Amino acid sequence: MTLAMRFGQLIRDGVVEDQGEIARVGHVTPARLSQIMGLLMLAPDIQEAILMLPCVHEGRDKVTKRDLRRITRSLDWVVQRANWSKLDQSRMVPKTDCQWIWMKISFMISS
Repeated sequence: MTLAMRFGQLIRDGVVEDQGEIARVGHVTPARLSQIMGLLMLAPDIQEAILMLPCVHEGRDKVTKRDLRRITRSLDWVVQRANWSKLDQSRMVPKTDCQWIWMKISFMISS
């Protein structure tokens, strides 16, 4: 999510020309970059929930790329929210010690 936000900011600021340039510089496929940028089309409350997920220091993330791809298939926020709520909500309880994420995002966007 933070990558999508940062990449969107780089495009808006004219630092890079487009998603294709980011893909080339980042050595990722355009398809993969489209998946990342698709996160920006999520409903704002889902984006916030993703950013507030517990920090993962070892083991697997609570929400997978596969989970998010299912949700981003629709641009309709009502459908997205319904799909988001189908995920096991017990695995997505935010951790209060992850406030550094907000500082990191603010730094990335302001840079």
